Amino acid sequence: MLKAPRPETVLADDATLGEQVRHKRIQDKLTQKQAAELMGVDAYTVLNWEKGKTTPLLKDWPGLIRFLGYVPLPQPVSLSDHLHYVRCVRGWSLKEAAAAVGIHEETWGYWERGQNLPQKRMRERIEGFLASALG
Repeated sequence: MLKAPRPETVLADDATLGEQVRHKRIQDKLTQKQAAELMGVDAYTVLNWEKGKTTPLLKDWPGLIRFLGYVPLPQPVSLSDHLHYVRCVRGWSLKEAAAAVGIHEETWGYWERGQNLPQKRMRERIEGFLASALG
């Protein structure tokens, strides 16, 4: 007797990151090990993400984004959100992000936390950088 094909499962809008990873992996018929290789992480890392035990390190975000085919982060609204978003997308540490702009890493950290936001001239420079980094 032939079985009817399983309908595609639909991912809820509020799905956790782990649920998104698992959904994509199953949709692509991959093992955790195969998915991990595509993302450049260990199979146990994928297991822990899927179970919600851990979250990705910044260095893991680029591979995760490539695997999913989208950025699983809320759209940034504030300058602070944009700074964090670009670090995740690029997989940068504070030091790497600050170096890309030519500022001190503590300064980037303050701005990302919403403290001591940049003055107008520097803000325009940062916004230009963010546009090019994400564009």
